[in-house]
Amino acid sequence: MRAVLLAVVLLASLCQASALESGVSVTLEFRGISVEEADRYAAVRVDDLGYMGDPGRPRLPCGVYHVLLPPGAVRVEVEAQPSDAVELRVSKPVEPAQPPACPLIEYRAAQLDWGVYGSSSFYPGVLCEADGIGFLRGLRVARVRVYPVQYAPAEGRIVFYRRINIRLRIVEWGSQGRVWLTREVAEWAESRALNSGELSEYLPYMARSPSVDYLIVTREVFQPHLQPLVELKQALGLSVEVVTVESILGSYPGRDIPEKIRSCIQSYYQQHGTSYVLLVGGVDPDAINHPDTLAYDWEVPTRYIYNPDETAEYTHTPDFTPSDYYYAGLDGTWDGDGDGVFGESALYSGTGVDEADWYPEVYVGRLTVYEVEELQSYVQKLQAFEAAPENQQCFLLLGAISNYWNEDKDGDGYPDFSPEQHTDEAELKEAIATEVSTIPCVKLYEAFENLTEENVVAAIEGYKPLLVNFAGHGSVTSIMRKWGSDEDGNGLIDQYELHTAPALSFDSAAQLENPPFIMYADACLTAYIDHPDYWSLADALVVKCSTGGAVAYVGGTRVTWYRPGSLWAEQGARLEVLGRVLLEWED
Repeated sequence: MRAVLLAVVLLASLCQASALESGVSVTLEFRGISVEEADRYAAVRVDDLGYMGDPGRPRLPCGVYHVLLPPGAVRVEVEAQPSDAVELRVSKPVEPAQPPACPLIEYRAAQLDWGVYGSSSFYPGVLCEADGIGFLRGLRVARVRVYPVQYAPAEGRIVFYRRINIRLRIVEWGSQGRVWLTREVAEWAESRALNSGELSEYLPYMARSPSVDYLIVTREVFQPHLQPLVELKQALGLSVEVVTVESILGSYPGRDIPEKIRSCIQSYYQQHGTSYVLLVGGVDPDAINHPDTLAYDWEVPTRYIYNPDETAEYTHTPDFTPSDYYYAGLDGTWDGDGDGVFGESALYSGTGVDEADWYPEVYVGRLTVYEVEELQSYVQKLQAFEAAPENQQCFLLLGAISNYWNEDKDGDGYPDFSPEQHTDEAELKEAIATEVSTIPCVKLYEAFENLTEENVVAAIEGYKPLLVNFAGHGSVTSIMRKWGSDEDGNGLIDQYELHTAPALSFDSAAQLENPPFIMYADACLTAYIDHPDYWSLADALVVKCSTGGAVAYVGGTRVTWYRPGSLWAEQGARLEVLGRVLLEWED
């Protein structure tokens, strides 16, 4: 049983920010700390912060913050000055961070890293560090990681700094280009940047109103049939242009077709202030082997990103993940070391830094159609969605079990997880329901014993939701439910006591009859749009279902991972963004 050792409630989470002659200064104040001891470990929490995640090392609170830099800033050095320290003592080691989990891979819990736990030195030993500079439609943004809790394991000492002043000193300057500031970017800066007042420094660089808001990239076979979609977007007040891959190939530079498409999008963003890009066409499953040629008249290539994990046997492109985000983050080349392998992390890139650009200049979506009839059917569906009746206002929340703490899939006679790692996604759905408390929510949870495919289909067709939100496991063709119990009374849920079944499968999804909705699926594989043998669940809902289904689908193109039990630390940011999006839909 847990015993609370200390709880300190503090005030504001952050306070003043100021511009300096050679940089920016911000001061953070942290709201509260609590330390709880269980049988083996102590858990440390600070209000509104996530956690460090190095497996086997102390799981201490940390925060990631965004700071607007002055125009022209290229490189920064970070300095920190802490104050208002509180010292605590613990008799148990602080719990170690655990690795992420994937249902396809045997879970291996991390053991204590005694190089850290046997030391009297403070861990992590730094108060803050720069985590790179990004460029968001011309704004210069620094990511800063802050560690207000320092821990000396061998002595059982914890020092919590309630106040930290951070100074980002500019050590390299460059030229400042145009800034295409949109409402969304301005709102992001106001809500997420610590020093949103720095926006005023960019006023001299603000560009005129965009001349092309919405760019459609497609193939010649689809171009004559896009006018209804163009008119639909124009009716929303957007200026629209259509460009074909065929025309791009002879007009823009690049080593291969994806790079030429990205060059085209870069040009439209830089010259016209484009904010939205829609790719209309499918993905050739063999495109990774011929990125400089087109095999089909419906093909609009994606970029395959180097993303190695332990799931190579579950994909036909081992270690590579298809991602259209390559077309959204338009700074750099995504191949910083020039080896022809795109999107390498700092661990694999010869530059020692992440090659991906995680600050998007444009929003990118893809309509994976392969025939003209599919395109025409989808446009009709989108027209119906734009004219959604007032009674289509509810959200359908689907919460599965990701793992039981005491399941024993490997059969070694011991639980695969600790008690704190039980992961019931219904908890996340309940938090979403709280975020959107003014919107009716229909709830189908494994915990409620009502998460069945029959009930999901009935809820979609009966309640006519505007958004369907799922968290749990998935396959290429289904979102999955999972259930089990200790039938033999040995205290464990053994492999034969665990069961899975579709919560919504391809066949059911393709036959839905409903007003179209938006679907978000926090699950593996369900948006595997380039599978060589199967259509994905995303394909079924968006393209194959002509009588309903979805107009948009957010899901995993390959295997996804999660940290067992860490609903808030790992998914809080997604919850915040999703809640804001849902409230905008309500308005």
